[in-house]
Amino acid sequence: MVKICTDPGTLSGIGNHPALLKHITDDFNFEFEPRPGSLYLTYEDKGIVSFDPINCICYSVHIALLPELWGRGTEIGKEAVDWVFQNTACQKLVAMVPEYNRLAIRVARSFGRHEGTIRDAFSKGWKLHDLIIFGLSKEVWVWQ
Repeated sequence: MVKICTDPGTLSGIGNHPALLKHITDDFNFEFEPRPGSLYLTYEDKGIVSFDPINCICYSVHIALLPELWGRGTEIGKEAVDWVFQNTACQKLVAMVPEYNRLAIRVARSFGRHEGTIRDAFSKGWKLHDLIIFGLSKEVWVWQ
């Protein structure tokens, strides 16, 4: 079950796990730091789903799971999406996924639709990569 987490130690412990850090950071950001104003849901203190407000009704969503939860991203993500749509003013979620992250793309596709691409917007391995934008509206989610 997902729950709100405000403890920086718990969040940093998950986000800075060596198995995750290389997947969730770019070439210029070497550690995960909880951001003020973001909503963090944890799953068994082994995974984070973060919701970063873009404005009052649109949030950017990210998921980071420790290795023991790998393969459960869709299941955990669905629980978190249900929670955020039921308990916040959120009407729209967007995820920006680097083009090389095939697993994250597969999870994002299971939730939303491709809404666009931002060219050369993510640096990894000192190479520029596109960010693929996926979107999900509350209205569509309710009918799934």
